[in-house]
Amino acid sequence: MNTILTDFRFFIEMDANPFLIFDTNANVKYLNESAEFMLKSENLSEIYDLALTYAPQNFGSKNTIIDLNISGHEFYAINVLYQNDDEIGIFLYLKPSGNTKQNIELDGFTKTDINVILQANLELFKINSDAKISLFCDMDIPPFQLHQNNLSLLLKKTLDSFKDISELYISLKYKIGEKITIDKKRYNIIVLCIKSSQMIKDLDKKDILNKANKNYINFYHNENKIIFEIPLID
Repeated sequence: MNTILTDFRFFIEMDANPFLIFDTNANVKYLNESAEFMLKSENLSEIYDLALTYAPQNFGSKNTIIDLNISGHEFYAINVLYQNDDEIGIFLYLKPSGNTKQNIELDGFTKTDINVILQANLELFKINSDAKISLFCDMDIPPFQLHQNNLSLLLKKTLDSFKDISELYISLKYKIGEKITIDKKRYNIIVLCIKSSQMIKDLDKKDILNKANKNYINFYHNENKIIFEIPLID
């Protein structure tokens, strides 16, 4: 058999479906990036109980079709796995994109390099913030239809929520395995994630949501992270 050089954790980390490993005290020992929005204690308790309820009787794995809604995310199935008595893992499988938007108006939208808009807003943010910023951007994302002014207003409002944070981790990349449906046409999704080393204190959720909706962008958050799912409209 050929030797595989890739660390399999890389594939789990990049999976669009949340994956968590718990110990016997319901403590999280590992979770991938897609599961980070679940870090509220009530979510973790629910997921741990699901893992115990639907675990296979013997070592191995067990798939179960089940309708779930956790923090606004819809799931259609879970897979519970364990190979010892000390740890148990669970995959939660997202429903194929339920994101369906119709009658979108693209007045004021132009083909735009989102990396340029993000970089420009980060430079403005740095004027009033001393935050250390770690930035990863997929430079292969092509220009696509955006309302430049509305997006800049959204980014400015969002970054202002982090102005007193000491460290920021920002990534912009494709979302693997999911698309969004707009007027019966399916588009890829770009994910912008802004994560801080501390709790966000001044998050104007209502205003950010309103600005995101104007750009047909989905908005998610927890105590230290904001995620935007942006349709790559060509």
